Amino acid sequence: MTADALRSDHAAEELREERYGQAHEAWTEFTAAMGAVSVAGPTVVAEEANALSEAVWELDAAGTDWRDALRAGRQRGLKKIEERFDTAMDGIQPPRAAFRHAARQALGTD
Repeated sequence: MTADALRSDHAAEELREERYGQAHEAWTEFTAAMGAVSVAGPTVVAEEANALSEAVWELDAAGTDWRDALRAGRQRGLKKIEERFDTAMDGIQPPRAAFRHAARQALGTD
């Protein structure tokens, strides 16, 4: 997991970059899928997709800031960035659950 590599004092820069690349690739796939849902999905699902996208964007931004600080060798403020990341990770759960619920209802599988 990217956060584990960022938290570890022993993680090699190559591992951090590899994990960051994987997270970026997942972000790209996610945004494409959420865009498709926003265009083709029922309104309630599209609204939940937008809320989930905003939460994931904050998580991605926090992770990017964390990575950038580590790459620059900055120690000042790392704890605050880590806390922002953890808050974003916690904050993603409610919109994720709401999106799943809306999607299941739209599909008639709830």
